Amino acid sequence: MPAHLMFDGHSDILFDQFSVVAQRLGVYTAADYADILELLVQRWEGGGPDRTCWGEGRKAQEYVCTLPPRIRKLEERAEARA
Repeated sequence: MPAHLMFDGHSDILFDQFSVVAQRLGVYTAADYADILELLVQRWEGGGPDRTCWGEGRKAQEYVCTLPPRIRKLEERAEARA
């Protein structure tokens, strides 16, 4: 996520603060992020069992394909805590 590089010249936790506010307002939530990743995974799976990458790229792609359910579980835990 590009916003993780946000810096205002003062706060080292600016992105963390932004993330909490965006999540609470429902502007960009973990569910949105999981939805985007699921769309990518569906498109990659349409390319067949070899997906679209080889070597290190394939390892990274396989990792990304495991993220949507993990993100959804984290979102559920966060909502339960809130």
